[in-house]
Amino acid sequence: MIDQIRRELAAASNLDDYAGFGQVYVCIVKLALAEPDPEEFARIKTLAGRLSDPQVSRILQLPQVDDLLDIKPPLETILCHKNEELRSIETAEAIEILRSSRNSKPRKALRSLLFLLKNIRNKVKHGFKSPEGPRDREILSAARPIVVAIAESCLAMRLPLREAK
Repeated sequence: MIDQIRRELAAASNLDDYAGFGQVYVCIVKLALAEPDPEEFARIKTLAGRLSDPQVSRILQLPQVDDLLDIKPPLETILCHKNEELRSIETAEAIEILRSSRNSKPRKALRSLLFLLKNIRNKVKHGFKSPEGPRDREILSAARPIVVAIAESCLAMRLPLREAK
């Protein structure tokens, strides 16, 4: 399965930010399948918890993290569709934790970053983001390199993932 994930990750580099973000996020989901948690996001958090301190720091210091944090208006403050559910309070809290804990409590900051990325992924999956929207392009162009860095870091440490034959 590792080789398949590597191929999918490489193929994502040829896609636009909208499709590429989604494909790379799925690679992270697949990497997390070996984790014991019953819920997908819990598995992803467990997976990311296995990253080394230098890997976590490298991810948190990506300039795209700042791009994501500095989007105006902030994430989860604009309702794009009447059926969209905003998670404004949780998102604002995650942004604040990420800003304040990046250097002092990097693992806590990483969990907040993962929360933001999960929300972006959910918006894409449920049709509230599009490849044409200027704000959506701004969000996805910032988020994509972050998920790529997370996926590559997880692959680099060869997390416990059983090869499917």
